[in-house]
Amino acid sequence: MNSAPANTRILIILAFAAIYLIWGSTFLAIAWAVETIPPFLMMGLRFSVAGLVIFLYGLQRSGRSMPSGQQWFWGAVAGILMILIDYGSLSWAEQYVPSGVASVVLATTPIWLVLFDGQQRSQLLTSKTLAIGIIAGLAGVWLIFWSSRQAVPLTGIAESRYIQGMVALLIASLSWAVGTLLYRDRNTDVNVPTRMGMQMLVGGSLLLVTSGLAGEWRTFSVGQVSSTSWLSLLYLITLGTLVAHTAYLWLLQVQPPALVGTYAYVNPVIALMLGWWLDGEPLTLVIGLATLIILGAVILIKRA
Repeated sequence: MNSAPANTRILIILAFAAIYLIWGSTFLAIAWAVETIPPFLMMGLRFSVAGLVIFLYGLQRSGRSMPSGQQWFWGAVAGILMILIDYGSLSWAEQYVPSGVASVVLATTPIWLVLFDGQQRSQLLTSKTLAIGIIAGLAGVWLIFWSSRQAVPLTGIAESRYIQGMVALLIASLSWAVGTLLYRDRNTDVNVPTRMGMQMLVGGSLLLVTSGLAGEWRTFSVGQVSSTSWLSLLYLITLGTLVAHTAYLWLLQVQPPALVGTYAYVNPVIALMLGWWLDGEPLTLVIGLATLIILGAVILIKRA
């Protein structure tokens, strides 16, 4: 970074700020958006609009060459696993689970990537570092589940919804891992914006369908949506998706992927701090310890 021209260095700093701060803040924005907008409808609008913009941009870059049927099939697979299930589960869960806790649970994705990938899973018997990372990560998930419940004691329906929300977050993390493994070697001949736009379009459209099937349309009224929720949705579409994803893709071209990937360690910390500062979410010593355990486990897994 130091050898880059001054203008490029400034752009790199701004791009890192985008993937650190903006992506870290999207968890709180989701929580605010689903206060008065049904979760599947909100997330469907986010990815349908942003996905269409990104897809059209990708087409323009590729000379308006439409993807083939097979490419759309794999784009749909990614959209179902990485948008419909992952983000749909996240938005539903954030009705009941603090946004900072949600961000930490999703940081466990590398654990599932190792456990689901046969080649990496076989290393558990030979790599102590990898095995310790997996065990520590799973222990951290249990600890943050227990500690966040203790921070805000719940009973009855609220407790049941909280547990369901935590399960939904684990499903989101698992789905992203499965989608990553299935999709990583697919559609590599499609430019990245088109590839990303395809999965967002499919996932966003299916979220809108899911919203209708779940009965969200019948009870939804535009008049009930608060200005905070509208602004949060606008923030998620523009900064959270269009700006941050563009910054991420650009950074991958000019910086080492390992350095760009550090956003995975920073985002949960940003989300926890913002949730505590702006929304009064619990941030106890034990929650902080659980977060450090999970992030430390992810670092160990990536090193191994």
